[in-house]
Amino acid sequence: MSAPGRTATVDSTRDWLPALADVSAGLGAVGWLWLVAVGELGASRALPALAILVVAPLVVRLADTPGRDGRRSRWYALAVLGQPLAAIPAVGSLTLTAGPTAAAAAVPWALATLAVAGFGLWRSLDRGPWPLAELAIDAGLAYVAVGGVVLLLDRGGVLASRSVTVALTVGGMQSVGPALSIFAGLAGRSRSAGRLGTVVRVATPVVVAGPAGVVALALGSPPVGVERPLLDAGTTTVATVSLAVAGFAVAATAGWRLAVPDSPARPPGINFSRLRAGWRVGPDFLDRRGLTRETPVAGMVDSIEAYAHAGFDPAAVAPSVRRFYERTGEYALAVDPDWARPWGWLARLYRPVATRTGQLSIPLTAVAGDAALTGRVVGVGGTDPATGDHAWIRSNADRVTDARRMTYVGVYDRYVGAGRSFLRVAFPLPGANLTGILRLENDGDGLVLSSFPARGNADDAGLYLVVLGVGVRLPLNETLVVRPDGESVRATHRVEALGVRLFTLRYDITRCT
Repeated sequence: MSAPGRTATVDSTRDWLPALADVSAGLGAVGWLWLVAVGELGASRALPALAILVVAPLVVRLADTPGRDGRRSRWYALAVLGQPLAAIPAVGSLTLTAGPTAAAAAVPWALATLAVAGFGLWRSLDRGPWPLAELAIDAGLAYVAVGGVVLLLDRGGVLASRSVTVALTVGGMQSVGPALSIFAGLAGRSRSAGRLGTVVRVATPVVVAGPAGVVALALGSPPVGVERPLLDAGTTTVATVSLAVAGFAVAATAGWRLAVPDSPARPPGINFSRLRAGWRVGPDFLDRRGLTRETPVAGMVDSIEAYAHAGFDPAAVAPSVRRFYERTGEYALAVDPDWARPWGWLARLYRPVATRTGQLSIPLTAVAGDAALTGRVVGVGGTDPATGDHAWIRSNADRVTDARRMTYVGVYDRYVGAGRSFLRVAFPLPGANLTGILRLENDGDGLVLSSFPARGNADDAGLYLVVLGVGVRLPLNETLVVRPDGESVRATHRVEALGVRLFTLRYDITRCT
């Protein structure tokens, strides 16, 4: 089931859209060859025309990404349908003198390319910037949009009125940039391992960023003191060379159309909870919203047996660790934080806001003894099937008023994706929620919960900021290692951003008397 507020999905799979993109690219190639043959386009105009008529539909076709429910994004539909409609006036604008009329003819193309960029953004929202091959494909889609905007500026006379600007900037952004980026992305998909895979991964950033560097030079001021005939000769040479490079890039990329490699990354379309709060959360949040239900529950999970998969054997988990997850409300938690610099200093600014909100108030100093966190586990109801049915509310706000005051309100459920079960938790925030999808793994007789996705971003594990059901993968990850300590348990909770540790929380977890 798709979140109703998400613009990404439509009522039909629209399987005909990729075929339409193929037809558009084929007809565009025929039209471009005819225009070149009859002399309607000079060398400097042929490059952006190639981008408009051939490269854009080819790139969109190769980037086709159905959601996990088989549906295609509305952004994809706009990109495919808008390209042929906007291409004709865009090519016509290249034959006009820069000015208001030429700019008006280029406006539909700029809008169509923004839809292409929107499709690229949709692809990356709940996937994040991983893996590198998919990021390269997203960059190719972005290049199309930047080129569309630059074409509009050039046709309006905003840029320097030089054919070299059109040849390199417009043509490069829409021909060489997208084609090489898509080529690198598809090569990365097919060569994800071995020495060649390493070469592809190293070369991909250079391939993706290279056209942008060339374009930046092209947008610079004309050389001072260069005679006009020499400048025109250089323009023709550069445009011709650029056209040859673009032709090679387009031909190489078109070759992938014969056998588009599958992406190792999971398809988009996670069904997120739409749970959100006002300015205040607090321990009574679910009661105020009328979301608690009478059915008794005891822990974050009913049974860890439900989370068994190839990498997790519930039978190996120590009884004390199992009991903590299945009877969570019986435990108190003492916390000892260890903040990495400079994040501990920044946390001093964050903590007053979190304390006032009554949610995720991570401590700066140790919290133990009478100030230790205690909590209750309640059942959760409601109409949103993506919102969990168990809530663990832990707080010491009724006993502590100083800097040790803490409150966490999390709603838990078993989430199934990619053929395995994950523990999912949603923390309501003002206007949004923070959702963690955590994979369970064995650690001797202990238990590891991790938000790090499988290799190649092949599963849904991760931390997401969710607004109105639309989740954005955050560059954060957490690992929680829970080990037995007699009848009690100890836990180490590490949070990092892009591989850099932010803080570590060490818990002593004991059963309440």
